[in-house]
Amino acid sequence: MRVNGTAPTVDPTVNTGTRKVVVTLPVVVDTSASVEIAFLSGASLTNPATEGFYTLTISSSIETTSVTSASYGIAKTVQIGNLVVDIGPSSPSNQNVTLSQSDVAALQLKLTASDYEALDVSVVKVKANGTGADNQDISSVKLYADPNGQGFDGDEVLLGSTTFSADDTIATFGSLSVQVPAGLSRYLVVTYTMSTSGISGRTFYPTVVNNTYFSVTGNTSGSPIAGDSLTVTAAPITGATLTMASAVVTVTGTDISPVSTNPGATDVPMLKLSLTASSSNAVLQSIKVNNKRTGVGVFYDTDVDLVKVYLDNGNGTFSPSEETLIGSSAVTGASGGSGTVTFSPTRTIGSTASVYFIAYDISASAPQTNVIAAQLADSTYLSVASPSTVSSANFPIETSKETSLPVELGTFIAHARKDAVELNWITHSETENYGWRVLRLAVDEAADTTALANEGPEGIRGRAARSESVRTLGFLRGQGNKSSATEYTYLDMTAEAGRMYAYYLVDIDFYGHEAYHGPLFASVGMPHAYRLAANYPNPFNPTTLIEFALPAASQVRLAVYNALGQEVVVLSEGVLQPGYHRVVWDGMDGNGRAMGSGIYLYRLEAASADGGQRFGQTRAMTLLR
Repeated sequence: MRVNGTAPTVDPTVNTGTRKVVVTLPVVVDTSASVEIAFLSGASLTNPATEGFYTLTISSSIETTSVTSASYGIAKTVQIGNLVVDIGPSSPSNQNVTLSQSDVAALQLKLTASDYEALDVSVVKVKANGTGADNQDISSVKLYADPNGQGFDGDEVLLGSTTFSADDTIATFGSLSVQVPAGLSRYLVVTYTMSTSGISGRTFYPTVVNNTYFSVTGNTSGSPIAGDSLTVTAAPITGATLTMASAVVTVTGTDISPVSTNPGATDVPMLKLSLTASSSNAVLQSIKVNNKRTGVGVFYDTDVDLVKVYLDNGNGTFSPSEETLIGSSAVTGASGGSGTVTFSPTRTIGSTASVYFIAYDISASAPQTNVIAAQLADSTYLSVASPSTVSSANFPIETSKETSLPVELGTFIAHARKDAVELNWITHSETENYGWRVLRLAVDEAADTTALANEGPEGIRGRAARSESVRTLGFLRGQGNKSSATEYTYLDMTAEAGRMYAYYLVDIDFYGHEAYHGPLFASVGMPHAYRLAANYPNPFNPTTLIEFALPAASQVRLAVYNALGQEVVVLSEGVLQPGYHRVVWDGMDGNGRAMGSGIYLYRLEAASADGGQRFGQTRAMTLLR
C-alpha cells in the first residue's frame, strides 16, 4: 500500500472479521491537498472466499465521511510468470445439450500479460470432467480465438481441433501462437461437439488445472520489478457444465401373436415393440408385461411359465434361433399375472429404432379352454434411467386378440415306402385352421440332422427367410373349427432314392399366423434290381402312371406299342440315375393324336452304364375311351 506515493512506516493491520485494513501514519492535509491511497499491482490476495466484485472504502481521523472506490473483481485465475489466466467475463453458463450438437461453448479464458512484456502462448491444455464418457460422447473439442471478448458469438477464429483420447483425460492444443501484448488481454473459447452416443443426464465440463496447462514464451520467471503484479490465484478454472438433455422414449407395438398355440409350447410370439429416443440416448432398465388384454376374457398366471424379451437380429421377423434373448421373468399375480424382465446389462435406446420381441413359454398343464394375451398397460411398464421419460402415447400396447390353447397336433410321423415318403399326422381339435403347408429340406450330411433337430420347428423359418433350399411340397386344407380328431396323409413321390430329407408342417390360421412343427427325417432306399411295375390305374382314361426301378445308372428306353407291335410313342429315352422313376402316358401317340380304346403294350429296356447289367420287360394296359 502507498499513500501519496510513499509507503507507510508502520505495517498495516488487518481485521479479517470486519475486512478492514488500518494504517497509522501522519498526513498533512490542507484545503487544497488530496490524498491518494492505492494497492500496488504486486500485492497478493490469496484464495478469496468468494469470487465476485468488491469495493474499497476509505476514511480518516480527520474526515469521517467514507470515500468508496470503483468496484474491482476477484476471480479464479492461474498465473504463469507474467501471464495471468482467469475465467473470461463472457464464459458460458451451464446448459443442456443434444446428440450431434456442434460447437457448444464450454469455457472462456482471459489471458493477460504484465505491463512489462508481450507474451506468446504456444500450448493450451484442457481437462475433461463429468459423468459422461468424454472420449465416446464428445466427437471433438475445439479452441477458438475470441477477438471481441464477448464469448462465442460468431467472430471467433479456429485455432485447433482435437479429441479426448480417454475418459477424464487432457486435450492438448499445440503449435499455437496466441500473442498477448504487454498490459493487455486476449480471450480464448473452448467448445465441445457432441457425438451420437451421449446418454441422457450425463455431464461434461472442462477445467484448466494449473500453470502446466500453458506454454508461454517471454519473461515467465517472475515480475521484473517486485510488487508490480497483482494476481488472484485460485485454480482450477472450471467451465460450464453441459448436461445431455432428457430423452423421451416413444414406443409402438405390433400384435404378432398366433390365434392358437399348444400347451407346453415355447417362444410363442406375442408383441413386437419398436423403441426410439429423442434429444439423447436413454437407458432401458426393464419391461413389464401383463398376461391379459383390456376388458376381454379370463386369464390365469399359471398358463404362462415365462415371459421373454428378445432383441431383433435386424430383419424384423421373429425367429427365436435368430434373435438374442436378453431377459426373462416368471409370470405371477392375479388377473392373468405379470412378469417384469430386468436387463443386465441395460439397453441403450437411440434415435434409430430398437426392436424387441415379447414371447411366452406356455405351461404344459395349461387347459385347452384357456386363453393368453400380452399387454403393456401404460408408460410405467417401461423403466428408463432418470432423467429420461417414456411418452404416454400409444399405450396401452397389447395383443388385439386372445390366443387360445387347443391341443392342435396330436401325432406327426414319417416313414419311407419303397419309392416314396409318407407323412401322417392327427389333430385332436382345430381352431380357425386354414390349412397345412408341407415343407422339405434335403439333408446332405449326417451331422445336419443333429443341427436341424436342435433348431426345432422354428429353424426352418429362418432357413426359408435366407432362401436356403427349402421346398414347398404341397398344401392340404384344414378343418377350420373342429373339436374332434382329423387324420391327414401326404405322399412325397418326388423323394430321390438314397437321399435323407427333413420334413416340416406349417399350420396356418385364417389370419395368416403360422405355427411350425417338425422336423421328421426319412429317406427312400435304393432299389436292388431292375423292375417295371404295373401301370395305375388300369384300365385308364385319360392318363395312367408307369413306374420302374433302376439299381444303377442306366441307358433307358420306355415305349408304348399297339396290339400289332407297332410303336405308338416313346415315353422316356436316355441315361437315368439309379432310383425309382415315374412316367405318365396321356393316351396320345408321338404326334399328339388321341389313341382309341384297346389293349396297349409298354416295354422297358435298360442297360447299366458300366455294361454289366441288361434288362427288358413288357406289360399290358387297357385304354377305355
